[in-house]
Amino acid sequence: MAAILEWADIKFETQVPIGKYCVDFYLPESGGVVEVDGEYWHKNGSEKRDAFLLSHGVSYVTHVTDRQLKEAGWL
Repeated sequence: MAAILEWADIKFETQVPIGKYCVDFYLPESGGVVEVDGEYWHKNGSEKRDAFLLSHGVSYVTHVTDRQLKEAGWL
């Protein structure tokens, strides 16, 4: 995901704590978050986590799966 964001010239920070969570990619210019969801680590709880992030100043949350990154040739 970092390679995609760099390619698109999007500024990002990794592993940024927001409240009780740590997000994969925080996009400071837009206030958005990109989460890379692996089949093992992120099976459940995305809705609750997203709602928390949105209620704590995050503009939007986008999820990308590791499978999508592999199929697109980025992994």
